[in-house]
Amino acid sequence: MKTLTFGDAFTTSFKLGMRQVLNITGAYLLWVLTIWIPYINVGTTIGLIQIQIDVGKGKTINPADIFNANHRAVMGKMFLLWSFMTTGIIIGLLFFVIPGIVLIYAWFFSSMLILDKKLDPIQAMSKSYEITYGHKWTIFFVLFLIQLLVTIVINVLNAILLVMMDSSYEAWALLRIPYWVLNIVFQLGVTAWIIAAYGYMYSVLSGIKKK
Repeated sequence: MKTLTFGDAFTTSFKLGMRQVLNITGAYLLWVLTIWIPYINVGTTIGLIQIQIDVGKGKTINPADIFNANHRAVMGKMFLLWSFMTTGIIIGLLFFVIPGIVLIYAWFFSSMLILDKKLDPIQAMSKSYEITYGHKWTIFFVLFLIQLLVTIVINVLNAILLVMMDSSYEAWALLRIPYWVLNIVFQLGVTAWIIAAYGYMYSVLSGIKKK
């Protein structure tokens, strides 16, 4: 039985994300276009969660799948889940913050479990708590390291641009557009990586049989 490890989650999610970066980008562009449309925006938002599941399982996604009517069918369950989670996390944060942070990671995969396993909100929260037990630090460090690498790369790129601006306006003017193009491509790649990390960690943990 496969178990969740930092190295595997970090590298495999990168491969899965890069493999479908264009499809993931397309899904998010469609989501942005529909975010202002009442009711439809709920379904497309839930559809993005399904995208995470499918990418994590290595399935080839279709950006238009976020419009699947089945996503709107679980709207009530999702609203209840998010209400329960928000209330519980806020109460946890009131108890000197740490319990609230623990609950964030304990209930991390609740939404995916509703979609993937057809669970009710309370069942999904309970199951997520179960499958993340003993793995919260792994989840934290995978996401933390991705964000840390992003921050480092962006700061390096910004520093290079500032040096160019100080040394030569002509060089800065020449490379400004390529810089922003590179920045956008990088951000899209990072988004795909994070989406794949969510989905892959879920796919591994949801497949582990608890004794």
